[in-house]
Amino acid sequence: AKIGTDAGTMHACKTHVDGVREVPGEFRFRIVEGWAMDEEKVRQPRFIYFAADGKIVGLALRGAPRPDVSDIIDLRGGYAGYYGYVLATNAESFTVVCPEGAL
Repeated sequence: AKIGTDAGTMHACKTHVDGVREVPGEFRFRIVEGWAMDEEKVRQPRFIYFAADGKIVGLALRGAPRPDVSDIIDLRGGYAGYYGYVLATNAESFTVVCPEGAL
């Protein structure tokens, strides 16, 4: 499903959130780690986003090695790991989305 956000059109990624945890000394954001793949593209996105209620509420840099994803899910998942931040107010409920356009 396509999601229109304040940053453009995005779509849901194939993903797994490994964990959400507090940032020491910071109350506005939470750290999010996991993996994400864009099943619609061969070339995978460098950045993925966290969305809630049609707005971007966080982002992550994608590209960490994930041999488990590559072995079990898809070869494109070899570097599907991500590390990023989400607003604390949305840490319990967000969707991982990939950008539509060029990366």
